[in-house]
Amino acid sequence: MIGITNLLTTSFNKGFLKKIAEFVLEKENQEGADLSIVLVDKKKMRELNREYRKEDKVTNVLSFSYEKGKPFVFPLKNLVKLGEVVLCLEYIKQDAKKQGVDFQEELTRVSIHGILHTLGYNHETERDFEKMNSLQEQYLRLYFNKQ
Repeated sequence: MIGITNLLTTSFNKGFLKKIAEFVLEKENQEGADLSIVLVDKKKMRELNREYRKEDKVTNVLSFSYEKGKPFVFPLKNLVKLGEVVLCLEYIKQDAKKQGVDFQEELTRVSIHGILHTLGYNHETERDFEKMNSLQEQYLRLYFNKQ
């Protein structure tokens, strides 16, 4: 089950995020894994980043992997835990504009990135960064080519 919680005051097409998550989980042979995706504003994202990463700034995505024993910030009831991805749409929109890319493309990229983190991928070393970034961009291309 992919659960999506919108904590914003504006509505958002949850189906878009669900399709991205299903696609990545299928590619990673994790169909049926449960994942929580939460949409937050800049203020909440900054609070979470400060609390969990000790960085007092807004970021586009935070990921919490059950595998690593990190607690969920916004747990869903009865979640068979893979992880939780927290997205800040305001920040992602700003990034898309700065980079000159479509918002949906950037949201897809960031969502894939967050989901990969819940699956244990990281970018702590140059080698890990290259592996994760390559996979992220591959999934991004595949996702949009199948649409």
